[in-house]
Amino acid sequence: MITRRFWALQLSFWPGYGLVLMLPWLGTYSIGSMLGNKLAVAGTGVLAGSALRPVLEYIRRKGRGLPAAALFVGGVVLAGGLWDLSLTLLLRRSVDLDFRQLGAIVAGVPQLGGVMYHALIVAVWSLAWLLLSGAGPVSAPPDRIVLRDGRKSIVLGPREIEWVEAEGDYVRVRTATRKLLIRATLGGTEAKLPAPDYLRIHRSAIVRVDQVREVHPRPNNELEVVLGDGTRLRASRTYSERLKAALGRPGTLTKAD
Repeated sequence: MITRRFWALQLSFWPGYGLVLMLPWLGTYSIGSMLGNKLAVAGTGVLAGSALRPVLEYIRRKGRGLPAAALFVGGVVLAGGLWDLSLTLLLRRSVDLDFRQLGAIVAGVPQLGGVMYHALIVAVWSLAWLLLSGAGPVSAPPDRIVLRDGRKSIVLGPREIEWVEAEGDYVRVRTATRKLLIRATLGGTEAKLPAPDYLRIHRSAIVRVDQVREVHPRPNNELEVVLGDGTRLRASRTYSERLKAALGRPGTLTKAD
């Protein structure tokens, strides 16, 4: 999905940029005479975008988010401006720094001068890709569970989670090796867990069925569940019958101490 989005952006943004470059010259030059140059510009953009993609995805993967990405693309523009300024001082003449003359943006021909203008276009493309690639949730293979925590995604195995418990605006997720506190709803988390391996036993708790070691009766037809790690959770009356059916042993409940 992400790769399709990337190439959809590549094959729309850069040819579109080449088309925009042709507009000021329509009527002065024929489309045929400009086409080769603008295709070269679009091809250069595709190569630049492909080269920048790993850098931008590294920023996203490290959880730095859009602020760091904006800083990066701002640095690209600044580097282009400093390059043009250095050439201007070195050659003692203006190198496409006059915004009244669109310079390389109109000409569309990569050159030593006018780098800042090309950097601006690359920056726009970079921000477009960051927004597009972050528009949907991180996908995972069918045998993985993805839990979203703000901008971060946590990928777990399908049977790695042992139990989940609601805690205010968060859910506490317990695995054999990790204790996670994620800002999410219990209902949203339950929807990601494969049935029948996982079962809600209370409005605030979900367990992996094979982690249940003991079940003790409580008043009001409620149950107390003891898990493999010693955790004790309450199964409310609403979910008790479902728990008994899932365990397949409705008549073998352990008496409470």
